Amino acid sequence: MVVEPKAATTEQDSSSNVVSGSESKTVVKDTSTKTAEGEVIQKTLLQLEKHTNTADTKDTQHKDDLSDFNQEEEDACVFAESLNAANDNNQDSVEDFSQKRKRSRNEAELDFHTPTKEVIDMAAQDTAAKIVTNNSMESDQASLGAKEGKAIGSEE
Repeated sequence: MVVEPKAATTEQDSSSNVVSGSESKTVVKDTSTKTAEGEVIQKTLLQLEKHTNTADTKDTQHKDDLSDFNQEEEDACVFAESLNAANDNNQDSVEDFSQKRKRSRNEAELDFHTPTKEVIDMAAQDTAAKIVTNNSMESDQASLGAKEGKAIGSEE
């Protein structure tokens, strides 16, 4: 943005013979946009702002222009506030998600390290079944050994 200040001047309006002191500055904004073909389009916005010391309405902005400008400014503020609110909501959501993830990870670790009643019962049943199986196998071997012993003894 280029700002070109102009010196304070005293002007005489030929139509109304009113002398007004005014200070004006010209604000020039340059923006460049590239098109699909690669051409550069130069857009130059020239805005002349005048601040007058008199009630002469010739050099002042119209009321409609002022209300449009105020409305645009208000819309921009509302938009900025809504962006900030959305950002805050997103941040809250990220923090909530992070806390839930940590909590679920901790619960998963607890589930992994701390067996539930069902797991303990299943392990007890499995252990009891193994003990019964081992006892029956031992008794089978003992009876088989006794049979073999009798068979060996009977040969003599």
